[in-house]
Amino acid sequence: MKISRWNDSQISARMIRAFLLLTLLAFPAFAQDADPQSQLVEGYIVCAMAGRTPDMAAANLGLYGWTHEPAEDGMIIALPGAGEASFVLMAEDGSFCHVESLILGTDKALETFALAMPGAGLTIADPGTDAMGCALYDLGSGMTATLTSGGNDPTCTSPSDSAIRFDFAPAP
Repeated sequence: MKISRWNDSQISARMIRAFLLLTLLAFPAFAQDADPQSQLVEGYIVCAMAGRTPDMAAANLGLYGWTHEPAEDGMIIALPGAGEASFVLMAEDGSFCHVESLILGTDKALETFALAMPGAGLTIADPGTDAMGCALYDLGSGMTATLTSGGNDPTCTSPSDSAIRFDFAPAP
């Protein structure tokens, strides 16, 4: 007799995600500090694992020492507890989660992204391209990640800043 409203695969996926997050928290290398590369790892993993649930992403970033304010104009902004070189933007509707570095270029962001995604249970395949010609990674289950420069008018590459935007397909 099953009492749970979730099927076994949903429970297993949730348990795996919780285990991975708790495992990462145990490693000092992933603890909140002013290292911008560590902050990108934190942002990438949390965005990928939280999916279309910005409240979960904000709460999990809080485990790493990040802070956030209530949503304003449909956006939640999370800032690291130390340092000022990184931030995460989350759409309140869950359509995307954007991780940006103000000081690490796209080459370093891609290297960090490739190292971080196995921690979220994801494999990085060769990218396609988006409408601007920027690297677009299909992460499965309706999730993609696009690598660009940071800022309001992003380009595909930059030696001085970067962003990875996780986009999530609408829920069925």
